Amino acid sequence: MRVNESLIASETIANRSFYIWGKLFRAAGGPDALLRVPLVWIYAVFLVIMILTVVPISAMVKMLLAPFTRKRIAQQKFYFAQPSGEDREHIL
Repeated sequence: MRVNESLIASETIANRSFYIWGKLFRAAGGPDALLRVPLVWIYAVFLVIMILTVVPISAMVKMLLAPFTRKRIAQQKFYFAQPSGEDREHIL
């Protein structure tokens, strides 16, 4: 699997967000809990807002900061590539 370094930041943010929302859903009760219905609607609106606003803005900021963050991005790419074996291609 190849690591797309342009998605590393978005994936990190999404992972944290899913963790927090998961805790909220668990706190709301079981699958049949009434509190989960409005929570699902709020979560759906949250996702749409994030996709339409935060993702494009973060992509632009990342593009502007790219010259200053190349080393860090390379380190992150290496880190995320290790489990998939992508870094082994360079050895062969």
